[in-house]
Amino acid sequence: MTRLIIENIEKNNYLLRDKDNNVYKFHILFYDIEKKPKVGDSLFLHKKLITSPNHSLNFGPLNSKYGKNILSIEDPDFIILTIDKDNLYLKRFYG
Repeated sequence: MTRLIIENIEKNNYLLRDKDNNVYKFHILFYDIEKKPKVGDSLFLHKKLITSPNHSLNFGPLNSKYGKNILSIEDPDFIILTIDKDNLYLKRFYG
């Protein structure tokens, strides 16, 4: 997984930067989480999501009925969102 730091948020448009100073832009919606991410928080994403041509992503809780069942942390649809040093384990929603 690659750690991306949230550099800027405008509505649901996120500007993210990795350790090599590569910049990524994604439209991200988070569902059913108590705290919302802010500048300085981190996302850990699999390379497959980062390099995907689809830059619109939706994430929600692992136990949600939406999205596929995540059976491994190696699943590309599994992410970690770190807010104020608390890790939230989420999965990608489709549709």
